[in-house]
Amino acid sequence: MVKSLHVILSDTIKMKEAQPDTDLVLDLMHRIADAHRSSPNARLTWLFHMAQRHNENEGHAEAAMCMIHGSAIVAEYMSIFESKPYFPKGAVAFENISPNALEESLHFEDGLSIEEGGLGKYFTESGLVGLLELAATSFFQ
Repeated sequence: MVKSLHVILSDTIKMKEAQPDTDLVLDLMHRIADAHRSSPNARLTWLFHMAQRHNENEGHAEAAMCMIHGSAIVAEYMSIFESKPYFPKGAVAFENISPNALEESLHFEDGLSIEEGGLGKYFTESGLVGLLELAATSFFQ
Protein backbone atom coordinates (compact mmCIF):
# COMPACT_ATOMS: atom_id res chain seq x y z
CA MET A 1 0.00 0.00 0.00
CA VAL A 2 2.84 2.40 0.83
CA LYS A 3 4.45 1.59 -2.52
CA SER A 4 1.18 2.31 -4.34
CA LEU A 5 0.79 5.60 -2.51
CA HIS A 6 4.36 6.56 -3.43
CA VAL A 7 3.72 5.72 -7.10
CA ILE A 8 0.51 7.76 -7.10
CA LEU A 9 2.09 10.82 -5.49
CA SER A 10 5.31 10.81 -7.49
CA ASP A 11 3.53 10.15 -10.80
CA THR A 12 1.00 12.90 -10.10
CA ILE A 13 3.86 15.35 -9.63
CA LYS A 14 5.62 14.08 -12.77
CA MET A 15 2.36 14.42 -14.68
CA LYS A 16 2.11 18.12 -13.88
CA GLU A 17 5.68 18.63 -15.10
CA ALA A 18 5.13 16.59 -18.28
CA GLN A 19 1.95 18.34 -19.52
CA PRO A 20 3.25 19.14 -23.03
CA ASP A 21 4.27 15.48 -23.58
CA THR A 22 0.94 13.73 -24.12
CA ASP A 23 2.42 10.24 -24.37
CA LEU A 24 4.31 10.63 -21.09
CA VAL A 25 1.24 12.04 -19.36
CA LEU A 26 -0.85 9.09 -20.56
CA ASP A 27 1.82 6.62 -19.40
CA LEU A 28 1.81 8.26 -15.96
CA MET A 29 -2.00 8.22 -15.86
CA HIS A 30 -1.91 4.51 -16.68
CA ARG A 31 0.53 3.86 -13.83
CA ILE A 32 -1.66 5.82 -11.43
CA ALA A 33 -4.76 3.90 -12.56
CA ASP A 34 -2.86 0.64 -12.05
CA ALA A 35 -1.87 1.73 -8.55
CA HIS A 36 -5.60 2.06 -7.80
CA ARG A 37 -6.47 -1.55 -8.67
CA SER A 38 -7.82 -2.20 -5.18
CA SER A 39 -9.97 0.94 -5.30
CA PRO A 40 -12.49 0.53 -8.12
CA ASN A 41 -13.97 4.01 -7.93
CA ALA A 42 -10.54 5.69 -8.05
CA ARG A 43 -9.40 3.40 -10.87
CA LEU A 44 -12.53 4.22 -12.84
CA THR A 45 -11.90 7.94 -12.29
CA TRP A 46 -8.38 7.64 -13.74
CA LEU A 47 -9.68 5.61 -16.67
CA PHE A 48 -12.11 8.48 -17.37
CA HIS A 49 -9.22 10.98 -17.26
CA MET A 50 -7.24 8.81 -19.66
CA ALA A 51 -10.20 8.48 -22.04
CA GLN A 52 -10.71 12.24 -22.03
CA ARG A 53 -7.04 12.84 -22.80
CA HIS A 54 -7.11 10.26 -25.62
CA ASN A 55 -10.23 11.87 -27.12
CA GLU A 56 -8.60 15.31 -26.98
CA ASN A 57 -5.75 13.88 -29.06
CA GLU A 58 -7.98 12.03 -31.56
CA GLY A 59 -7.14 8.68 -29.95
CA HIS A 60 -10.74 7.52 -29.98
CA ALA A 61 -10.03 3.78 -30.08
CA GLU A 62 -7.78 4.16 -27.03
CA ALA A 63 -10.48 6.17 -25.25
CA ALA A 64 -12.98 3.42 -26.04
CA MET A 65 -10.64 0.81 -24.56
CA CYS A 66 -10.43 2.85 -21.34
CA MET A 67 -14.23 2.72 -21.16
CA ILE A 68 -14.20 -1.03 -21.88
CA HIS A 69 -11.88 -1.47 -18.90
CA GLY A 70 -14.22 0.70 -16.84
CA SER A 71 -17.15 -1.42 -17.98
CA ALA A 72 -15.25 -4.57 -17.01
CA ILE A 73 -14.66 -3.16 -13.52
CA VAL A 74 -18.34 -2.32 -13.09
CA ALA A 75 -19.45 -5.68 -14.52
CA GLU A 76 -17.14 -7.47 -12.09
CA TYR A 77 -18.71 -5.71 -9.10
CA MET A 78 -22.23 -5.99 -10.42
CA SER A 79 -21.79 -9.74 -10.90
CA ILE A 80 -20.96 -9.99 -7.21
CA PHE A 81 -23.32 -7.46 -5.63
CA GLU A 82 -26.30 -7.32 -8.02
CA SER A 83 -26.13 -10.45 -10.12
CA LYS A 84 -28.95 -10.66 -12.65
CA PRO A 85 -29.24 -13.21 -15.45
CA TYR A 86 -28.87 -10.57 -18.18
CA PHE A 87 -25.80 -8.86 -16.66
CA PRO A 88 -22.34 -9.58 -18.01
CA LYS A 89 -20.65 -12.26 -15.91
CA GLY A 90 -17.87 -9.99 -14.71
CA ALA A 91 -14.76 -8.81 -16.51
CA VAL A 92 -14.55 -12.07 -18.45
CA ALA A 93 -17.52 -10.88 -20.55
CA PHE A 94 -15.19 -8.29 -22.14
CA GLU A 95 -12.36 -10.68 -22.96
CA ASN A 96 -13.30 -10.90 -26.65
CA ILE A 97 -13.18 -7.11 -26.98
CA SER A 98 -9.95 -6.80 -25.03
CA PRO A 99 -8.09 -9.71 -23.43
CA ASN A 100 -6.60 -7.11 -21.08
CA ALA A 101 -10.06 -6.57 -19.57
CA LEU A 102 -9.39 -9.66 -17.46
CA GLU A 103 -6.98 -7.47 -15.47
CA GLU A 104 -10.07 -6.01 -13.82
CA SER A 105 -11.13 -9.31 -12.23
CA LEU A 106 -11.57 -9.32 -8.46
CA HIS A 107 -9.32 -6.49 -7.35
CA PHE A 108 -11.16 -5.36 -4.26
CA GLU A 109 -10.86 -5.52 -0.53
CA ASP A 110 -13.01 -7.98 1.38
CA GLY A 111 -16.09 -6.39 2.83
CA LEU A 112 -16.52 -3.65 0.24
CA SER A 113 -20.14 -3.26 -0.72
CA ILE A 114 -22.21 -0.92 -2.81
CA GLU A 115 -24.58 -0.30 0.10
CA GLU A 116 -21.75 1.05 2.25
CA GLY A 117 -21.16 3.83 -0.26
CA GLY A 118 -17.82 2.38 -1.23
CA LEU A 119 -18.53 2.68 -4.94
CA GLY A 120 -19.68 5.52 -7.14
CA LYS A 121 -22.64 6.17 -9.39
CA TYR A 122 -21.37 4.03 -12.25
CA PHE A 123 -21.67 0.83 -10.22
CA THR A 124 -25.31 0.41 -11.21
CA GLU A 125 -27.13 -1.06 -14.18
CA SER A 126 -27.61 2.37 -15.75
CA GLY A 127 -24.00 3.26 -14.99
CA LEU A 128 -22.76 0.17 -16.81
CA VAL A 129 -24.97 0.97 -19.80
CA GLY A 130 -23.61 4.52 -19.80
CA LEU A 131 -20.01 3.30 -19.84
CA LEU A 132 -20.76 0.94 -22.72
CA GLU A 133 -22.42 3.79 -24.64
CA LEU A 134 -19.32 5.96 -24.09
CA ALA A 135 -17.13 3.13 -25.38
CA ALA A 136 -19.33 2.64 -28.44
CA THR A 137 -19.35 6.37 -29.20
CA SER A 138 -15.56 6.52 -29.02
CA PHE A 139 -15.19 3.41 -31.20
CA PHE A 140 -17.31 5.03 -33.91
CA GLN A 141 -15.53 8.40 -33.98
